[in-house]
Amino acid sequence: MSRLGAGRSDPFNDYPITLNHRSRELLDLIFDERIGSASPLKGFWFQISLLDTAAFHQLLSGAAIYFNNLHQGDGGQASGESLAHHAYSLQLVNDQMRNTESATTDGVISSIIGFAATTYEKLEKAFGGVERDHPSTRWD
Repeated sequence: MSRLGAGRSDPFNDYPITLNHRSRELLDLIFDERIGSASPLKGFWFQISLLDTAAFHQLLSGAAIYFNNLHQGDGGQASGESLAHHAYSLQLVNDQMRNTESATTDGVISSIIGFAATTYEKLEKAFGGVERDHPSTRWD
């Protein structure tokens, strides 16, 4: 039985970018209950990402990491695709921060929170290994 055309995302949603085939595929992955749960992406991050182009590219970056992990089993390593969305999101936020009117919009702030959240997860994993190998370096 083919599920072609039976997407799980809302086709009538107004997205901050023009979706290509791959972007639609990544969005569909976020809502696909058959392959696990990308719940952080599906929950509040999806709603926040609709506010701004940079935030939406950050969402696509996370979805690309999730997709790569499903197919490669690499524990959530960044792929070229996820890094491209992330880098473009950073570029957009940098451009918006130069303009005092757009620097404090909900979209820019949510993008920065997204950057902080993904960076924190990576640092926590990295420092967790250091603390495990060298207990005297614990931060608490």
